[in-house]
Amino acid sequence: MRLLRLVWTLGAVCAGLLAQPAQAQNAPPPPPAPGQFSFRVCNNSGLTLYFVFIYLNSVTDARFRTTGWYPVNAGECPHPSGNFLQGKFYYFAFGIKSDNTTYLVGGTVLQQCVDLSQTIDRYDIGTASCGPFPRIYSVGNYMAGFAEVIVPLMVDSITVSVKPPP
Repeated sequence: MRLLRLVWTLGAVCAGLLAQPAQAQNAPPPPPAPGQFSFRVCNNSGLTLYFVFIYLNSVTDARFRTTGWYPVNAGECPHPSGNFLQGKFYYFAFGIKSDNTTYLVGGTVLQQCVDLSQTIDRYDIGTASCGPFPRIYSVGNYMAGFAEVIVPLMVDSITVSVKPPP
């Protein structure tokens, strides 16, 4: 019974993650306005990856916005979420390897709690109670290490290439 519940929960989460508007990802973003850049990720990992982004909400709002999960299939190079403000930008992704262990893409610059059971769209960054990211995929709140990209004013496009897991 417990295994059946776990399988059902995992299926529901995956269906929710995959229900993101994929057609918008594969279309090129509109040209960046002054002060913006387009972000593109080339997924060479061999896995489907799910991304979360943290970025400044607007030039008049100093709050950071956290949005995700944006699926990127293996071998694709989409612009997952349009354009962002230049300056500090953070990203994190995970995938599930064939042995059901997680493959993490990110860094150690910013630690932020992410929820693996639902879409993320919030304005809060800070302390949240969560555990370390699980080795085996499991629904819950987990601490993720985000990579930081500092985008100078004259840069209008950033591409990140994700390598295969070791």
